[in-house]
Amino acid sequence: EAPILLRRASAAYQIFAGLVTVSLFIIDMRHMSGTLLSTYHSLELFALVLFSFEYLLRVYSGVEDRGDLHMLSCSDIWRARLRSLVRPSLLLDLLSLTSLVIDMSITSNAFKRSEE
Repeated sequence: EAPILLRRASAAYQIFAGLVTVSLFIIDMRHMSGTLLSTYHSLELFALVLFSFEYLLRVYSGVEDRGDLHMLSCSDIWRARLRSLVRPSLLLDLLSLTSLVIDMSITSNAFKRSEE
């Protein structure tokens, strides 16, 4: 079982990530003024960085629970990490991150354009 500090940090992260996501939904449903548009874009960029960092950490640490890790070479460990990329949960996360990047790159979206 994980230490209490680690469990609390995990819970705090989950709450924080949830609040960022809910904030994006709330702002997305409202009329976009210039200030709100800037806030929305900043939150979206922050969410992309946060979730990308989390994704990379999960790819890196995905093989850490193997019992024979100390017996593997560095290249074998990296191969195991790359093989873990095809797990359904990581593929779904990659798809989500890709859709967020595509959404941020669309400049003609009516929700991202301020009213003139």
